[in-house]
Amino acid sequence: MTATTTILADSPDFPWSRRTEALLDEQLRTAGEVQRKLLPELLGPSSHLDIGAACESSGEVGGDYFDVVEVDETRIAFTIADASGKGLGAALLTAVLQGGMAGLVHTADPARVVGRLNRYLTARSHAHRYVTAILGQIDTNGRIDAVNAGHHAVLLERSGSVTPVFESVGFPIGLFPNAEYESSSLDLEPGDTLLLTSDGVTEARNPGGEEFGMARVALALAAGRHLPAQLLAESLVDAVRAFSGQAHHDDDVTVLVVRYRGGRPAGVESAPMGPEDPVLTPHIDVDR
Repeated sequence: MTATTTILADSPDFPWSRRTEALLDEQLRTAGEVQRKLLPELLGPSSHLDIGAACESSGEVGGDYFDVVEVDETRIAFTIADASGKGLGAALLTAVLQGGMAGLVHTADPARVVGRLNRYLTARSHAHRYVTAILGQIDTNGRIDAVNAGHHAVLLERSGSVTPVFESVGFPIGLFPNAEYESSSLDLEPGDTLLLTSDGVTEARNPGGEEFGMARVALALAAGRHLPAQLLAESLVDAVRAFSGQAHHDDDVTVLVVRYRGGRPAGVESAPMGPEDPVLTPHIDVDR
């Protein structure tokens, strides 16, 4: 019996039967299959990017979502999103977001896309429903324009050092209809790796109640810097599972890895990371 059907079965006013239970479970499994089929096919190795992803729901359906879309011959759009709540409500919200994103990402820059999605969701969802998200576009020169709508920061691995970038400066999508969003930019060097995660990664707890935390994520990224992007994504999910000591996650867990292979024309230099940016190096004290 799933968590949803268990809650219903415990209600004294619900006319329960095994047939009803089986029907609801089958509907949830079907919804989960549809949701998994909506996840994107990642780009092949011939691209200027190496992209890997892993997404595991805590139940039959989940509220996490990621996508990778070819905008044109020179630009790739990527996103990760986490809807508030769990179950069917969160899954429907991310499905709406995915549909809107697919229709808009080819027509505007990330800030305008997120602004339009925010107005759309605000008009159609309840006040307590919202989505945190990061939407970015990267071109063949390694230039990224990205918007952070209430999500935690992206981690950038460069030559073994890990730096938080694209930190949150905007409201989650779906809360305030007049919220404004701004893009920020970053130039990648060949070999740089971006790591995007949902909060099911950082907030996973071990039996003692300690959270996995961003420091452990940074350590895993630095340690796996030579792994192919897909293996790096899967290894982080495995690390979260081992840390929590559970076969199944308490929350949806999503990891998206974007590594820039190169492709910048000769004579075009990238902008260095600012000296004010904090650096998380592999010797972080993970016991804190």
